[in-house]
Amino acid sequence: MVAPLNHAVVADFRYRVRGGVGPNGDELLRHWVHAIRSDDPRVLYNPVIGYRRQADWNDHADAYPMSHEGPDVWSSVEVPDGLHRISLYFFNKDGHDGLNRYRDYLIELKGNAPDPLRAERLPTLAKARVMQFWGGVYKQFIVTGPAKYSIKIGCNDSFNTIVQAVMVDQLAGPPDDPPDMPLPYLGNMRYDPPIEPILPMDADQLLLAATELKKSVDEHRGSIGGVNYHRYCRIQAYRAARSADAPPDLIANWNWDLRLWNDRDRRLFQEAMLEAWKKHLQLNPHLLEVHDPNRPRLP
Repeated sequence: MVAPLNHAVVADFRYRVRGGVGPNGDELLRHWVHAIRSDDPRVLYNPVIGYRRQADWNDHADAYPMSHEGPDVWSSVEVPDGLHRISLYFFNKDGHDGLNRYRDYLIELKGNAPDPLRAERLPTLAKARVMQFWGGVYKQFIVTGPAKYSIKIGCNDSFNTIVQAVMVDQLAGPPDDPPDMPLPYLGNMRYDPPIEPILPMDADQLLLAATELKKSVDEHRGSIGGVNYHRYCRIQAYRAARSADAPPDLIANWNWDLRLWNDRDRRLFQEAMLEAWKKHLQLNPHLLEVHDPNRPRLP
């Protein structure tokens, strides 16, 4: 979502994300714009508009005493069959100033309920804490579908509650219909991870062991307790592969999968998004009236 409107970047409408506030507030969820266009790399790129916009959901807790319970930001997320990852992005834009530095949230994942009041009474399935996020942080949950989930971002005596985006990725399950569709708003341009090469049987034994470890933990991340070791084991496999002089294509694929970006990866992303925006404008020329195709390059 990007204020002042919620921008749903989705091609599969079996996924649904909605936002609201908890029962201890007198207002609706705020959609707050801090900068129409930003060059700050901590601000997420939005393919709907073709640049970064600094905006968030806000529960307006700053209108209440800091000891007030809530109001909190709530989100309902619906996912189809399969294994999915829900990611929430937080960026404390002014976290070095005044009361803003006291933003410290407790996130609780709960089951489905028609409203936050009833969701509050449900048991907490998983939880995470958001603190010291001036540089931007992601908090993630692994869930199974088909199901609906309620997510409470608790104000936790903070100045107010903000969240910049809620995203969902399918990790395993039935393919999209139709399969292999291009991502939305990219002008039919593909933006796929590098292809992982198949290693020969006589490859370095450490490298073969690393790929086997990664494959094993990937297959078991949906099992009970598997997610607790998933990233740790994959990073160990990655380190082993690097020390065994793994092929560049394999490292590039694993960098993508583990979200380990370097300057080259960021540059390639910027170039891909700029090219995708040009193609999107070609398919939708009416957008030229409200968007400048010659805007500055992404930072």
